[in-house]
Amino acid sequence: VEEIFGYQLIKSEFQIGGYRIDSLCYDRNNNSFVIIEYKKGKNYSVFDQGMHYLSLVTNNKAECVMEYNEQLNANFKRSDIDWDSLKIIFISPYFNDFQKGSVNFKDMNFFELWEIEKFETDIITLNQIKTSAKEPLNKNISSSNKHIDSVLKEVKIYSEEEWINKSSEKIKTIWESLKERIS
Repeated sequence: VEEIFGYQLIKSEFQIGGYRIDSLCYDRNNNSFVIIEYKKGKNYSVFDQGMHYLSLVTNNKAECVMEYNEQLNANFKRSDIDWDSLKIIFISPYFNDFQKGSVNFKDMNFFELWEIEKFETDIITLNQIKTSAKEPLNKNISSSNKHIDSVLKEVKIYSEEEWINKSSEKIKTIWESLKERIS
């Protein structure tokens, strides 16, 4: 988790509200928690599980902060965490079209799908499933699901422009250079 994503692992198999989160991590750059779920098969729903886990964390902030403090010998308070930047990542060897489609909104930066492949030489590749949508999530989801509503109230969806505007001049320069090279 540290090498690949740059996150601190807080705890594997983190129990919260009667559920088990595979990995609870901390993102130093965004000062927020990241949930990582690992899947072996393809017959599961990522969207409902992801929204439920995001809801669990947002409704149990104290437990997450306490776990962070205990595991990493820190002294954070709930107010020290940027709850707007909470994220969930699913890692699996395969995602079907329904799973990929469930996160196909332009502003789903808090919900990521990564396909993993291991080769005979023990080399792995990770490929993020990117969205091609032009419509935002909050305009397309009805408010009939309490987990979705809870998450959408807590998690702020940032655009690239918002991230750039809140960054330092050094980061802005690096980002523009990198973006130009990629293009």
